[in-house]
Amino acid sequence: MEDILHAHRDGGSARCFPADKAGGRKRPDKVSADNGGHRNPRVIIFTSTFFYKEKVTTESDKNENIFKAVIDCFKNRSFVVFEVLSFTVVFIQTILMQGVIYYFDEFDLPMPVAYGALGLGAVLGVILWANKVRTWGVKKCVFIMCVIFACGSAAMAIFGKISVIAVLGFFTAGMGFAGGMYLVPLMNGDVIDYDESITGLRHEGMYAGVNSLITKPAISFANSAFLLIAKAFGYDTTLASGMQSEWAKQGVLVAWMAVPAALLIICAVSLKFYPLAGEKWDEAKRALEEKHRD
Repeated sequence: MEDILHAHRDGGSARCFPADKAGGRKRPDKVSADNGGHRNPRVIIFTSTFFYKEKVTTESDKNENIFKAVIDCFKNRSFVVFEVLSFTVVFIQTILMQGVIYYFDEFDLPMPVAYGALGLGAVLGVILWANKVRTWGVKKCVFIMCVIFACGSAAMAIFGKISVIAVLGFFTAGMGFAGGMYLVPLMNGDVIDYDESITGLRHEGMYAGVNSLITKPAISFANSAFLLIAKAFGYDTTLASGMQSEWAKQGVLVAWMAVPAALLIICAVSLKFYPLAGEKWDEAKRALEEKHRD
């Protein structure tokens, strides 16, 4: 007889068991023992929390009024530049993941080739940024990443129907993703370190909260922008895959890659106003490291 899976709720978790020949539900042996075994580590972890001790530099400070916190964040010029990049990274991640579905519906580039180029770019990007961030600095690495990613995105938006250009576009997207995942957190750390060098306090929570207020809408903007641009080029959602007009196919490329290219160029230009680079900043960071060791 063909097994039928039954969902059983035990201890708040859903479990599936095959039916026996009589239609009853089989329960595995030692369920109670398993549950008890899962509880023991929890008790140990819970008990150990009473012995945690925070470093002085990370103990809680006085809570700031939310409006004052927002104002204080934007008084930090490096944070403003960081937010341009942070918004762009979230926007691009969203629109690229959405657009790739439409791309493979309308174009003939084999998926293994595209994702292979993307993966290769990501691996080489991580190696490049990890090796060069100490010698070039975060600011220069982010600038180079933005330029490479912008060039690849612009080429893809215009000439993405050509397979060689498409492979190049996926490769530069991989390098861009690697830079976004590796360099942006480093930049965020520098912004918070700079704030500490001025105020003497750590405000990670304050900066993280304001960053969320700015970057969360980027997800909605990205989804809306792609659909609006594609529709403006005549994309018809009622047609089967591969049946769009040539102009609509071009619209998919433009909707997918043109806005990211423009935002990346804006990011590259905004880095001119990013102050956290050079020997003076390196000295300030070394002073903070010494302070945190005490």
